[in-house]
Amino acid sequence: MQFLPVNQNLLLQLQIRGYNILASAQGIDHENPSYYPIQVSDVWDYLVRLDYTSGIGEPALIVIEDALRNIKNNILMELFLLILKLTRLRKKKSLI
Repeated sequence: MQFLPVNQNLLLQLQIRGYNILASAQGIDHENPSYYPIQVSDVWDYLVRLDYTSGIGEPALIVIEDALRNIKNNILMELFLLILKLTRLRKKKSLI
């Protein structure tokens, strides 16, 4: 078994291989959960049918598609903020 940090590259590799969820045997309250990839035919149906009454409580899950979308949105937001900051600096410089 190999433990890797969850990052955009790993998520893309797993998605290419057909996995769509990272699941954990630990509950959502665990400080440092370990995830394993799974493939389900319908992600939303799987999530609706989850049993939260097990001993671990609410399971820790990552929907790979959602995680990748959030990463892309965060990158776009960071890029927008950087452009905004550079624009303000340029305007400030031109006023001097």
